[in-house]
Amino acid sequence: MLNNKIVLVGDDIPWLVEINDDFTIAKKTQLSGIDSIVNGRTPYQLKADYECMETFSYDGAYGALILSSGSKVDLRDTAVLITFRDTISIVKKNMRPLFEKIKLQAELKEEEINIEGIAITERKIYLLHRGNISGNFIAEFDKTMFLEYIQTGQYLPSGISIYPFSLPELNGVQSGFSGACYYADEQYILFTASMEDTESVTADGEVSGSYIGFIPLNTLEEGIYHSALLEKDGEILAKKLEGIAVKNADGNKMEILSICDNDDGTSDLFLINMSIIND
Repeated sequence: MLNNKIVLVGDDIPWLVEINDDFTIAKKTQLSGIDSIVNGRTPYQLKADYECMETFSYDGAYGALILSSGSKVDLRDTAVLITFRDTISIVKKNMRPLFEKIKLQAELKEEEINIEGIAITERKIYLLHRGNISGNFIAEFDKTMFLEYIQTGQYLPSGISIYPFSLPELNGVQSGFSGACYYADEQYILFTASMEDTESVTADGEVSGSYIGFIPLNTLEEGIYHSALLEKDGEILAKKLEGIAVKNADGNKMEILSICDNDDGTSDLFLINMSIIND
């Protein structure tokens, strides 16, 4: 959500898309080249793989930070910082040096980085790594340093903290972080974690369902979270949720938006009523 508007990015589309309340497309802002798109999609071999976005107040205006996953060197290394004032300002930065720093600190040896979620608080930025091989973790950064790096490129953010998370599994399939946002009212990171039967960072697999959950920021270091498997009519919903945002909220009750990737060029947008019960 950006200034009460629904905005979306996709891993194989070169636009930031604004959606009307009736879920029709209102506006598109170009993020990357469109010369190579086929049937509205960037081919797999060329896509920037914009896997996550968070919106936030920034420098007296509204901002959106969009990140490539980092799962392929040179192709999937981009950060896009968009500032909305009277005009739109777009700044891009190659994030490979920072991704390599995260890999080193998280001791990723057999796997590429795979950032699938981002949450931004008043002072911190959290990147959620989906671990198909190495395990899931959250990397914490100082917000000011992170944004200055994107804008100037002069100094890599220092003081990265890595928090491992042991997420649920079902029928032998491990769930992995697939989307995130910050819920300021309760100081939580909301997240989605999807289950896809694959041991590759980049290859798709059979989807068996998704979890929605939350992480209290005061238990981040302990890896504590709460989650629920998404069901519909008493059956597990075999969809790969890949994003989450708060549309409306009143205390621990909220209306959230979540979008799924069907791996065939189509997506489903879900409107979900959610209550948080933190024992």
